[in-house]
Amino acid sequence: MTTPSRPLGIAGLLMATSAWGSLFLVGKPLLRHIDPLWFTLVRYSIAALGFALLLRLLRGGVPWARLRALAPRLALLGTLEIGRAHV
Repeated sequence: MTTPSRPLGIAGLLMATSAWGSLFLVGKPLLRHIDPLWFTLVRYSIAALGFALLLRLLRGGVPWARLRALAPRLALLGTLEIGRAHV
């Protein structure tokens, strides 16, 4: 790990740990009112949007043309649960 990326990695780990730990404080009272399925759906949707935004900021635009060209193969490999896809 290079020196500039080390603080970023530590910050990411601290943020993930804080978010995971705070889930117990938020989740326990909410689960009395919300079905666990919907709670999980909202939680993972927020996380996915945050991760997509972070990737967009760090990596730039998505190469949609290449992704569309490889979509059938990626879907097949994902369906067959093949761990390493050499794309």
